[in-house]
Amino acid sequence: SFLQVILLYLGCSVALGALGGLSSLCFNLISRRIIVSVRETLFRQLIKQDIAFFDGMRTGDLTQRLGSDVRAMASPVTVTLSMLISNTLLLVGGVIMCFVTSWQLS
Repeated sequence: SFLQVILLYLGCSVALGALGGLSSLCFNLISRRIIVSVRETLFRQLIKQDIAFFDGMRTGDLTQRLGSDVRAMASPVTVTLSMLISNTLLLVGGVIMCFVTSWQLS
């Protein structure tokens, strides 16, 4: 009986670690897709500019805008999205567990 409880706890720990890794992977993929989408949109808008715009801008500034500035802008969005989805799933799971445990008290 004690050994079964220990094995169940170990199995739950391994599953929690695997699901946490999968969650992190999914959010990283979503983050990268958002960054790529913003970069593509910014690049399309840069290409539409006339020649006078490029005469006044340095190449390094444009490269920085496409690189680090886009990543810095998209990072809070992806972190907030990650927290929103995680907390929503936690809330739904908690409410379901409340009803499963005692629907009269829920």
